[in-house]
Amino acid sequence: MDYVQLINEKLQVEAFVIHFDTISDFDWVEKRDFPVYLENALRNGSWPLFQHVLKNYPFDCVLDINRATRFGDYLDQIIEEHRDDIKEIHVSGFINDLGRIPIRESNQEPLLDRVKEINVPFVIEGLFSPGDLEAIRKEIRLIQDKTCCLEL
Repeated sequence: MDYVQLINEKLQVEAFVIHFDTISDFDWVEKRDFPVYLENALRNGSWPLFQHVLKNYPFDCVLDINRATRFGDYLDQIIEEHRDDIKEIHVSGFINDLGRIPIRESNQEPLLDRVKEINVPFVIEGLFSPGDLEAIRKEIRLIQDKTCCLEL
């Protein structure tokens, strides 16, 4: 974490995204001198603890819509209870044998309807075939068309 602090001092980063499930001591993270966004829970059953941390610590969060539906389907609940804490939305589709893919290819576009009113940056996390710029363009257009997101 000392390196993260040094990076922040040099670059003045808006926030560092830390996966929630990698933290064992939230008091320690809270005391750091750099801003932190927590990315939502990855493991089944982690949602209640993630919810507790958001309510009891001054962290904002990053909403990975795929995780929020694959691990307990708490997407609507996190939007309802923590909408103002969401600072980014991470978008990808997921198919068990393929892993993380573009949301367009996984036919999970309806997930975008559930976050369409949240006006924060969207980060595309689906993995594309190398050099397939057209697929990336299509993914960007899809997200822009289905959300209020103006920039990606």
